[in-house]
Amino acid sequence: MQFLLEREEKELKRAHQQTIEIYNLTPAMLFSLTAGDTVAAVSDYWLLATGYQREEVIGQHFSDFLFAPDRASFENRRRHTAAQCVTIEITVRFLCKNGRILDVLIAEADLGATTTHLAGSLSVMTDVTELKQSEFRNHQQAITDHLTGLLNRQGFEAALDRHIVEADRMATQLACLFVDLDRFKAINDNHGHAAGDLVLQEFVVRLQPMLHDTDTVSRLGGDEFAIVIAGPDAESRSADLCQQIIDMFESPFRIEGTGIRLSASVGVAFYPQHAATAADLLQKSDLAMYARKRDGKNGARVYDPAILTRTREKAEIESDIEVGIAANWFEAHFQPIVGMATGIPVGFEALMRLRHPRKGLLPPGPLVSVAEENGSIAAIGNLILEDAIANLNRVSRLPGLGDTYVAVNFSPLQFERCLPARLTRMLGEGGILPARLVIEITEAVLMHDDPEIRRTLSELHDLGCRIALDDFGTGYSSLSYLNRFPVDIVKIDQSFVQSLLGGDSDLERKSRMLIEGITTISHQMQCKVVAEGVETAQQRQQLMQIGVDYAQGYHFSRPREINDLLADFSGHPSKASLAS
Repeated sequence: MQFLLEREEKELKRAHQQTIEIYNLTPAMLFSLTAGDTVAAVSDYWLLATGYQREEVIGQHFSDFLFAPDRASFENRRRHTAAQCVTIEITVRFLCKNGRILDVLIAEADLGATTTHLAGSLSVMTDVTELKQSEFRNHQQAITDHLTGLLNRQGFEAALDRHIVEADRMATQLACLFVDLDRFKAINDNHGHAAGDLVLQEFVVRLQPMLHDTDTVSRLGGDEFAIVIAGPDAESRSADLCQQIIDMFESPFRIEGTGIRLSASVGVAFYPQHAATAADLLQKSDLAMYARKRDGKNGARVYDPAILTRTREKAEIESDIEVGIAANWFEAHFQPIVGMATGIPVGFEALMRLRHPRKGLLPPGPLVSVAEENGSIAAIGNLILEDAIANLNRVSRLPGLGDTYVAVNFSPLQFERCLPARLTRMLGEGGILPARLVIEITEAVLMHDDPEIRRTLSELHDLGCRIALDDFGTGYSSLSYLNRFPVDIVKIDQSFVQSLLGGDSDLERKSRMLIEGITTISHQMQCKVVAEGVETAQQRQQLMQIGVDYAQGYHFSRPREINDLLADFSGHPSKASLAS
C-alpha cells in the first residue's frame, strides 16, 4: 500500500510538473485568473512578452495592467455574453512594463463552466497590434483624399455625424460650407489634368491658414470641397470664412509659370436651423451653392427654403423633359417671319413647346433653362428639327407659301460631326431644298470659336442651308462673327426694337442708331436683316424707314400650333398677308 501511494504521488508530481512545463513552454501568452479576476498564474512567454516579473503580477487585479479607458469594458465582459458561452473574446489595450501599449485579443475560458471543482478562468492573450495598425492605415486610406490629404466624402460624412452629436451635447450650432471652384473644367481642358491637380493642391494650401483646429475640411470630389465650423460663433465665422475664400482668388494661381484665374461659389447651411441630419445639412449647403452659381457664381449664398422649392420645381421640369422626350410631347410651333413692307410670310421660326397631357402647353423658358443645364437640349433640339421640317412640308402645300423657309434654333451640343449628313437625309426625305432651312445660332455657339462647330457650319453652308445669327447686338463681339462665320441673316434683338417707342427719348434715339448701324453693316456684308419682337404698327413703320428687310413679332402673329396655322391660312387666303 505504501509503495502504491508513493508511486501515485510521484505520478501526480510528474503530471503537475509536466502541466507547468507545458503551460510555460507553450509559445503563447497564457494566464489564469481567480473568480475575482486576480492573476493566479502566467506563462513564461507571457512574462517575456510583457516585461514583468512573476512576483509583480501574481495576486494583482488583471485590469490594473490595462489601459485605463479599457478597464471597465474588461470588468464588464461577461455581461454582454450569452450565458451558455464558455469562451469570451475581448480586445483591449495592455500596458507593458516598459510603457509600451499592446493591442491584445484575449480568449478566456471559464473553468467553472466546464468543471465542478475549479474556479476562475484560463486565458490566452494574442498581440494584435500590427493588425490593428494595419486596419487603422486601411481605414485612413479609405477616408482620405490622396491628392490633397484631406478627408474624402466618406470621411467627411462620418466627421459631420460626430460634429452633430457634439453640437447636440453642447447645445451649439454648426455651419457647413460647400465650396465649388468656378470654371475649373476649363483648366483640365486647356492645361491638362496635372495642372488641375496642382490648382487643387494650391487651393488647399491657401485655405489651411484660414481654418481653426476645430474645423473639419474635406475634398468631396473633383473641384468640390466642404468645411464644417462648430461652436457658438459658427454663423459669424462662416460669413468671415466665405469672404476670405472669395478674396483668395483675387491672386492668380501660378502653375508652371502660368497665371490661372478662378473664382468660387460657396453655399452655407446651418445646423439645426436648416437641417436635422448630417446628410441633410450637406445637401442644403450643396443646394445653396448651386443657387449661387445660377445667380452668377463668384460669391456665397446662405440656404433658404425658396432654394428647395426651386430645386423641386427643377426636378419636376427635368422629369417632364425626360418623359416628354421619350413620349414625343415636344412640338414645333411656327411664328411667321414677314416682309417688312408687304406683311407676306417669307418664312417661319420654329419655336419649342411641350404639350403635357395633364398640365397642357408648358412655357418654354424654364424648359430651355433646365435642358441647357442638364444637357438634354440636344435631344430636344433634334425632335424640334424633325417636327419643323415635317411642318414646313405641310405649310408648303398652301398657296403662296411654297418657297417659305423654316428657321430652327440650334444649341452648341447639336453640332456633331454627323449633323450635315443627317440634315441632307432629312431634307431629301421631306423634299425640302437646303436653302429653305435656316440654322439659327446665338453667340453662345460661336464665342469659343470651336473648330468643330466652325467646320460643321461651313459644311452646312456649302450644303445650301442658310445661317442666321440670333439676338444680334447683345453679345461682346458680335460684329466679328459676321466676318469669321458664314452668316446669311442677322436677327436684331427684340430689346432694341421695343426701345424704339419705350417713352425714353434718349434710349429711343440710341436704339434707332444701333438698329441703323446693324442694318447698314449687315447689308454691306450681304446679309438680310430680321427684326424680332415687333409688337406695334409704329415700330414696324420706323423699322421700315431704317431699311430692315423682315420682321416677326406679336404685331403680325404669335407662335402657332401647326394645325391652327394651317387652318387659318387655308381658310382665309388673305391671311397670307399679315397685319397689312
